[in-house]
Amino acid sequence: MYTLVVRVDLHSEETEVYQMRSEMKKYHFFYYALGASVIALLAGGCSGGGEEGGPPPGFAAQVVVAEAKVEPVAEKISVVGTLQANEIVSIQSEIDALIEKIGFSEGELVEEGQVLFELDDAKLVATVEQTKANFKLAETILERNRTLLKSRTISQQEFDRAQATYLADGAALELARQNLEDATIHAPFSGIMAERLVSPGQFISRGSVLCTLVDLDPIKAEFNVPERFISQLALNQRIEIRLTAYPGESFEGVVYFIAPRLDTSTRTVLVKAKVSNEDGRLKPGMFGNLDLILKTKEEAIVIPEIAISYNEDQAFVYVVSKEMQAEPRMVEVGLRLAGASEITNGLEAGDLVITEGFQKIGPGAPVAISPKSNLTAKEPEVLEIVEE
Repeated sequence: MYTLVVRVDLHSEETEVYQMRSEMKKYHFFYYALGASVIALLAGGCSGGGEEGGPPPGFAAQVVVAEAKVEPVAEKISVVGTLQANEIVSIQSEIDALIEKIGFSEGELVEEGQVLFELDDAKLVATVEQTKANFKLAETILERNRTLLKSRTISQQEFDRAQATYLADGAALELARQNLEDATIHAPFSGIMAERLVSPGQFISRGSVLCTLVDLDPIKAEFNVPERFISQLALNQRIEIRLTAYPGESFEGVVYFIAPRLDTSTRTVLVKAKVSNEDGRLKPGMFGNLDLILKTKEEAIVIPEIAISYNEDQAFVYVVSKEMQAEPRMVEVGLRLAGASEITNGLEAGDLVITEGFQKIGPGAPVAISPKSNLTAKEPEVLEIVEE
């Protein structure tokens, strides 16, 4: 009788498996191959008089399999995003006056150019009339002095003085007209009126804040992206944001701004995206989990992550061959998905990979597909790189 002692090195780097039924699933490719060789050797050495040993002929281990599928996958990073108004402005008075009329209600949607406030303009109208009279007088004097200058009746200095008075009175008239126009305050853009801070009949000073106007459609989503992803950023990339106020919903947007410099304290770059908000449900100040889609592949081969084993840096899977045998196959892993991985080389669509039952098989071992196998279930599609 022969005694064979086998020492197996299990210290090679392995990948975590999400649904482990036992620690035996971590055994790597060479362990399987060596194990199969040992079994064959022991079977041959222990058999007496040429009689067969080992498992009964035709015995097949039951394994759970999954189908390699062609699906669209997207690489994305997850960050925290904050919503900001598309436009927001504090409406202020440019003159000192009494408020005569307010032309809106709080929370009302107003259009660009709509009258918001009318201020008392009686004194302003009088000022316009006064400066208009002064201007006309200065204009008359200037024309008279122009004629006298030609006949050398007055000096050039007197004419220059009359011309200066004419220009000053003209400027004063224009200023009075501008002040009169400022007595009527218009909406600079379309939006929603926030709370007003004044009432009719109240006296306000120049620079007083009267109310706030906010444009919420589209609304902006602002977020910071770590420096290492900057090379992958581009305008018009798609985002998805999920807010605690609306569980189970996501809102899509498009990147329109990437800051030209980094924040040196956080080593991140500011990115902004516009999100449609026609129904006004999204409010400035809301925040939530935001996914920035960096890259999309429309046709990628995807298998469950649990099907992949590693021998040092080499990934491999067990594929069920046409002969219903376990066939080890080296693969190249692309995007890592939530519970799945993209395979860039080594598999074809429709291949059946073993996800459970590794401890019962080796290379070339006969297998039977377990009824637990779900060959129609759709596997996860989207990569998640969660930023801590």
